[in-house]
Amino acid sequence: MFIESPISGPSPPTTVKVSEELPNSDLFQLEHQPQVSAPSEIFENQRIIGVILEHFEHDKSLEAARKNLRLAALTSKAFLEPAMNSLWSSLDSLIPLLSLLPFAPINNVYVFTGGITEGHWERFDYYARRVKIFTALAPRPGHTSVAVSDYVYLRIAQVRLSYSSSPLFPALQRLCIPDIPYPPSTGLSAAFLASSPSLESVELHSQATSDPQFFASYLSFLVAESAPTLRCLILRGNPCAEFLTPLRNLRNIRKLEISFPELSFSPDLFDTLASLEYLSDLVIDCAPPLTSPLPKSKRKGKKGMGIAKVTDSVPLLKLDQLNHLQITGSPTALSHVLGQLHALRLKSMVVKIRAEKTSVPRPFTSLDSECFKGISRSPSMSSIHIAETENCSVILTISDIRPILTLSQLEELDISVYSMTGGDEVIQEISSNLPILKILILPSKWNQTEFPPKNPTFRSLDILAYNCPDLIQLKLAIDPLDSDFPSFHNNTAAVRQRSHPLKALYIADANPNEQPLRTTRVIAIFRYIDQIFSNLEFVGHYGSGNKFTEVEELWSTFQGVRRDIRDRLIEKTPQPSYVSQAIQTIYRPM
Repeated sequence: MFIESPISGPSPPTTVKVSEELPNSDLFQLEHQPQVSAPSEIFENQRIIGVILEHFEHDKSLEAARKNLRLAALTSKAFLEPAMNSLWSSLDSLIPLLSLLPFAPINNVYVFTGGITEGHWERFDYYARRVKIFTALAPRPGHTSVAVSDYVYLRIAQVRLSYSSSPLFPALQRLCIPDIPYPPSTGLSAAFLASSPSLESVELHSQATSDPQFFASYLSFLVAESAPTLRCLILRGNPCAEFLTPLRNLRNIRKLEISFPELSFSPDLFDTLASLEYLSDLVIDCAPPLTSPLPKSKRKGKKGMGIAKVTDSVPLLKLDQLNHLQITGSPTALSHVLGQLHALRLKSMVVKIRAEKTSVPRPFTSLDSECFKGISRSPSMSSIHIAETENCSVILTISDIRPILTLSQLEELDISVYSMTGGDEVIQEISSNLPILKILILPSKWNQTEFPPKNPTFRSLDILAYNCPDLIQLKLAIDPLDSDFPSFHNNTAAVRQRSHPLKALYIADANPNEQPLRTTRVIAIFRYIDQIFSNLEFVGHYGSGNKFTEVEELWSTFQGVRRDIRDRLIEKTPQPSYVSQAIQTIYRPM
């Protein structure tokens, strides 16, 4: 439903300022003025109404939300502008706007059918000036998509110049061209009409980036029209590397995503990224280099083409303002890119490992410490996540991740891969080098290829409690049948362990195929965990195997008993407020 003509909103409320020199007569008049009620102020404040109506868009049903906004627009003059702003803030097609102009579908394709008058443009601008998000070519569930002839966009651009030099979408902030199965990608030309002095984010998927003529032309268009305001650029697909050269002119970019799984990063592309001096958030998905890296013994002194150039000692990817990096690739691709990284302010990093493309499929993927040497040049790093992509099983060793252990400011280490090797000595090395860890997540499987298997034991919990006094979340695979628990008697670590702040503990079964736990063992494990981590709020298990399910259930039962004791103490014993607070601290609700 369209409103045929714009209706002006109410004038802004006036405010009265009282100065110290205000005469008594004026004060008398001011005191006896009728007071404006809170509801009246809300109805007169367009900004407040706009915030209220924005919540309509979060309804479970999008159609219901739009219906409510239309009803609000027709209910009151005060609601009109805010409701229309919310209703038209996001568009997934140009068809609603084109229907305001003399265009009609012929053979299921919209074409130009007449002259565009000044009245047409007034109606068009009344709605178009509200659009902030344009998701071009997105399909509408249950609706038949109608294509738009490219000649329509050419005609609009031509006629618009004779009417006004202002942009069609002056408030547009975000443009997205996603991938869809239908219709054919004939509407890419609409992206050139969607320019705006306030455009901040552009997202192009493979249907847009795989068209070389469009992609090259549109990047040049962005540089010419939106370089000062553009802050976010997301590119997904597999274009040619040379088309990315204009990126160096988008110097105000803060977030950049280049997800091109078939694209190998060349020295020129490294140089392009390094020229983005304000870049703070970078997402990369790339392919291995076109040629294999030179052996270490032959790298020194080699100057020339290809990989020999990017393996020199001076990093090519120097990003002084980078705070967050996410990179996806095979071990070779990761080594190629991370080896060139130099980002002193890098704070968080996500590494997603993909299997190498080989003639003979391999059951497992391994890494080399070269992948992480570039990370060790970022002393401000506080968070690292290492994961694997679908259909890839990664096995890590302590030698692979050893460069990470030099980052003494690291607070979060998440290694969510298939498996890791080593026993308590691995936990000792990790925790002693990363003393301020708050979150530690390790694989649920352990030593899948090593014989004889060597798994972490409950001594690892003792090690972590002593070496990492700030740890609040822990996921660790333990062999529940391997050894006895460490003794608490005359142990200096026990003093610190009694008040350890750990809140969440997840334990995986390192030997899921072994015999189940006996009841006495379950109770012993529970007592040990309860003593070493007295502030726990959650105990659970992860990975395969269910031995620790009984420990989880027992811990939950005891916590319920503690809750009852705490509640009874508070109910039956009147206490000053500070004593009640102390009781709540001792018997913390879980």
